Amino acid sequence: MLVFLSHYPEDAADARDGMSQRIAAIDSVFKDLQRTYLEISFRGNKRRRVRTQDGVQVEKLNFYLHHRSIIQHLRKARFVYVHSLHNVVFIMPYLKYLRAKLILDLHGIVPEETAFLGQTYWACILGWVERYAVSKARLTVVVTERMALHILGKYPGCVDASGILLLPNVEPRREGQAFLSSERKGQDGIRLIYTGTTGAWQKTDMMLQTLRRALGVHANLRAYLYVHPGYLAGLQKEVNRLGFNDRVTVGSLCHEHVLREYTKTDIGFILRDDILVNQVAMPTKLAEYMSHGVVPIVLSADLGDFLRHGYRYLTIDDLNSPDGLSPLGLEKMRLTNFRIMRSIFAQAEESRRVLRSLVAGS
Repeated sequence: MLVFLSHYPEDAADARDGMSQRIAAIDSVFKDLQRTYLEISFRGNKRRRVRTQDGVQVEKLNFYLHHRSIIQHLRKARFVYVHSLHNVVFIMPYLKYLRAKLILDLHGIVPEETAFLGQTYWACILGWVERYAVSKARLTVVVTERMALHILGKYPGCVDASGILLLPNVEPRREGQAFLSSERKGQDGIRLIYTGTTGAWQKTDMMLQTLRRALGVHANLRAYLYVHPGYLAGLQKEVNRLGFNDRVTVGSLCHEHVLREYTKTDIGFILRDDILVNQVAMPTKLAEYMSHGVVPIVLSADLGDFLRHGYRYLTIDDLNSPDGLSPLGLEKMRLTNFRIMRSIFAQAEESRRVLRSLVAGS
């Protein structure tokens, strides 16, 4: 039996979230194996709840009230796959007993993210948790080479390169699925997209101010801003306040519909600060943009391994330049990014094969 410590993605709302997409992508590697997901809480789940969904057993447990059930699952498991450092906290007392079967998936550098949010004390605790977990894990799975180098440099002697697997944060490609043609791009002017949430991390205020200038420069530019339903009213209010006309559409779409929109879109915002958290990450949105022919508009280009791969992007200055959105230039960028994404998908497929071989013994 394979035990996962994480929530189990179960609906369209989950599909919008990058972490849920990662969990679903990893789960697809083991579709034919018996799997149990433990959703553990310190405060909630006062009653133990068990359900079966898609052949997967999902249990909601309280750390204190259902302690014995948690231990039983860990003992029976052939491997314990932990998504994100936050879930490691629930099994800290047992890590030294799980070394031969612990797989740790680090989606990001959680201690540094926590410190960035100003939670210094909690960041220190999570740093200690991360060091201990990495030292006890049989395998640590990371999303970028930059993250692997970060972990190796941060914890010398605790882990070596043989204990780290690079598995890029992309969903498995369906059999026969090719990278999408860009023939439909630019037919009705330039289409710009943004998908995600709103707030400081996403640089929403900067995005809207940049968009306001770009609409004045490019008469053929239209923008489509799609956010989670909970952020929709706030974004629409801000768009109205700024006086955007009907060239800006605000809405909320499920993940599948967003992917379809990408096929008709030329460029897309992904504004991130030039900080370590972003330098080692692999934003799901950026990978989706590039594999669907959407040229990213960036604040800092230093995102994960993409600079090393030589990806093509636009800056804010490019967007606000009268000559910055030439159809020929965008097409050349798309073709380069398609080539890079083919390489990244190939890396991910090979890493899935290695992971599957380890867990299933085949």
